Amino acid sequence: ADDFWFNRGRTDKEYYVFVCEEIENGGEIVIDLDGDQMKSTEPHMSGMHLFSFLSDLRQFAPKRSVLHGFRVIISPEWLASYLRIDKMEDVLQRYLQLKSARIHMREMDADDAHMLQEILNRPDTANIDEQPFIQNRIMMILERFFCWMYEEMTRNPRLGKIANDDIERIRAVEVHLLKDLAKAPGIDELARKAA
Repeated sequence: ADDFWFNRGRTDKEYYVFVCEEIENGGEIVIDLDGDQMKSTEPHMSGMHLFSFLSDLRQFAPKRSVLHGFRVIISPEWLASYLRIDKMEDVLQRYLQLKSARIHMREMDADDAHMLQEILNRPDTANIDEQPFIQNRIMMILERFFCWMYEEMTRNPRLGKIANDDIERIRAVEVHLLKDLAKAPGIDELARKAA
């Protein structure tokens, strides 16, 4: 009945969020991820995404829209085991490589949409007997997403190595850049800050 705003800001605590959702659009949907804005008036949208603790995420859906789906908070340890990463300090690095290659989101296919509908259309999701079924379907969707992601990782030549030091330098530049928006630093100053 009312406009819907969702806003999740970045944090320093490392975690990841898997989102699986469908939106029946009642007007114009706006999704803003770290300033990259996507607007759509398509009547139906669906997708699966993996976001990190570094992202500012904002979503807007106008009244008469219907948004349904689920979100799963994922620990770095779980993500490391799924992506077959040996060292925990490489988890963020791998995620940023996936994000830069745009391997962190995909549209739902018919099987994913069917499983999501099975989750959402259970007669009584609070019934304890339904919990194993719902957990199974969520895990199947996660499994399908991460299998797709792993296949993309293994065949994508653009996934070069990003050193952890480089990530930290870029984060320091970002903090410096956002400190005082009235006096934006020049390229030379930012280059010195990034070494």
